[in-house]
Amino acid sequence: MKPIQLVGGSDGALRGDKRRELIKQALGDDDASLALSEFIIPQTDSGEHSKAQVLGSALDAASHPPFGTAHRVVAISGLEHLRAGDIGPLVTYLENPMTSSIVVLDLGPGRKPPALAKALKAGHIEVHEVEKDGGSQLKLLLDDAGVSLDARATKAIMDRFGDNLGALSGLVSLLSSTYGPNSRLGEGEVASFLVESGSVPPYLLSNAIESGNLGESLRLMDRLMTVGGMHPLPLVALLHNHYRQALLVDDPAVRTDADAVTALGGKVKAFPAKKARARARALGTVGLRIVFGWLDEADQSLRGASGAPADIVMTQLVTRLARYHRDLNRPDPSVAGRRR
Repeated sequence: MKPIQLVGGSDGALRGDKRRELIKQALGDDDASLALSEFIIPQTDSGEHSKAQVLGSALDAASHPPFGTAHRVVAISGLEHLRAGDIGPLVTYLENPMTSSIVVLDLGPGRKPPALAKALKAGHIEVHEVEKDGGSQLKLLLDDAGVSLDARATKAIMDRFGDNLGALSGLVSLLSSTYGPNSRLGEGEVASFLVESGSVPPYLLSNAIESGNLGESLRLMDRLMTVGGMHPLPLVALLHNHYRQALLVDDPAVRTDADAVTALGGKVKAFPAKKARARARALGTVGLRIVFGWLDEADQSLRGASGAPADIVMTQLVTRLARYHRDLNRPDPSVAGRRR
């Protein structure tokens, strides 16, 4: 690696990811507690932590040889906050950096002082420009979550969210928690999560059901199927996968949230794993058997087994689930005793 690594771009989250990646690469096998020093240039001067003082401390660290490690790694963020009068020491260092140090610079958007812009063009500086790229970011998020999409599902997501990285991250997390890791999804499974204006995210329905709020559950179900245009079958599938997580952690061997993460495939986050454990404890083995019986009955009815209208089938299912959770949430020993 060159002694100066510069990360630039307009998106702070992407710059942060790249900065951490470069720091990890620079450290190699070295102990971060010995080799790494990190500094953030403040937006405004405040007492002992003025911009010039923080920069001075960072450059002082970079100017000392490593002790017990292959390199000294110094990360400096917030360079865009420096004024023209602050950058002299940085320009001097950039002209003749320590070869035993690797300095990772994080430079946000904004006009650079001419002297700094000129210094950053030196041959010993490696520049990494990171910009929003929804398609690439979506792939990284999906890989991390263990979820794959077919081409039509990917196109539907990109058409809906584009480069909105926050929305993409939230969507992938929701898909992973709903369908589980190692899932391959098509446009049909994804479409119900691409909520149109005026509709609601599907997870709000499962939240309302678990709270035992029947009126809110029926309102959300109706909104999803009317305003959101969600077909009843994907909605049943969503609820099925929601309870399937509880089924997977309903095991005496699952004693901690970490155990639950493993039981759910190892790629879900700790929070949904914790929620699945709570769901499993609330329902118990008997309760889960009852719930899956209702879900299977609704699925078969929607496929023509009963001949009942879809809205009646869904109303019956949501009513059963919400009332069951409402009874479980009540401190009633007779109900609690039926959970196992």
